[in-house]
Amino acid sequence: MCRLAYGAEFGFTALSIAEFVTVISLAAAFVLFLSLAIRYRHSEGGIFRSFKLQLSVAILIWIIGELCAYTSYLEDWSMYVHTCSMALFAVFLVYRLRGPPGK
Repeated sequence: MCRLAYGAEFGFTALSIAEFVTVISLAAAFVLFLSLAIRYRHSEGGIFRSFKLQLSVAILIWIIGELCAYTSYLEDWSMYVHTCSMALFAVFLVYRLRGPPGK
């Protein structure tokens, strides 16, 4: 039997449904922000300076952390990956609030 994050067994429990909805919602947010970053790549001084792309990267790392929670081999790493994702998101926010160097 497959174990989900936090010790839940695979099946139609409230926790497994919530985890599934979380991963699907994160994937939808990733696709949305990535498509916006590509569409408006010239509006913020290039695609790599785009907050939409930076947010897409943070969400992608978050998705990887959630998928690590599904495997028994990488289950312990899921919280570390999630923490790295949130730290990266905080760095992007601080960079946006303070502005790039030289401004």
